[in-house]
This record gives sequence, structure tokens and C-alpha cells, in this order.
Amino acid sequence: MPKWKIHFVLSRKRTKGNSYEKLHKWIDKNYEVDKDVNHRNNGRHIYTEENRKFIYLNFGGDEAVSEWLFHIAIDNLNTSVINDWKTGISLSNFHKFGFGDKNPDNNNGFIYYAEDELNEEEIEEEFSEDF
Repeated sequence: MPKWKIHFVLSRKRTKGNSYEKLHKWIDKNYEVDKDVNHRNNGRHIYTEENRKFIYLNFGGDEAVSEWLFHIAIDNLNTSVINDWKTGISLSNFHKFGFGDKNPDNNNGFIYYAEDELNEEEIEEEFSEDF
């Protein structure tokens, strides 16, 4: 799982200012006890209508629901990257994703993906305006 700081920065960037700190900490309720992927066993990393409704009502409507879903996606992508490192598939630590053109006439609904190996300084520089 990315550090909370990363989740907060991504939410601020995606929502133009709201870190959704309380939401992210609620999602990761067990993280302080179990810093491994097992903290996700709290049921808050799974899409259910019950979770969606709870988040909608308690954390800020549709925008909060989107941040919850994004949090889950980022955590799972992070787990995939760590698995890549363990198996030697890739050593990259910086991944860029994007979705195809919004124009339906272009018919390119693919996901854009690029990866690279960056050191800590390069990562901080990449996100410098956001921290």
C-alpha cells in the first residue's frame, strides 16, 4: 500500500484540494497494527453497496466514493508492482496510467501505461508541486 501521504496527495490533486484524510484512514483501519496487505481484510477494500452507501453518506458523496475506489485501485496496483519486484518481472518503481481518449469516435479505449526506475529524489521531484 502506498503511504497515506501518497493517498492524501493523489486525492488533493484529483479533487482540487481535498486530501480525504479521514476517509483514507477509515479505509486502512487496521494499517497501524498490520502494515502488510492483510490490513485490507477489514472489508473496507472491497466494493459493496453497503460500503458505497456508507462512504457516500459519511465522507462526502460521489467524490468520496470515487476516492475510495481510487484508493483500492492504487493499493492493488502497488501490490502488483511489489509482486513484480519479487518475481523479477520488473524493477520499476514509477508507473503512469491513463485511459483512452474521451472522444468515442476515436475508438481507442485502451489504457496507457509507462514505467520507469526512479530514485527517491526523482520521485520527489516528479511530485514536488503536490507535496
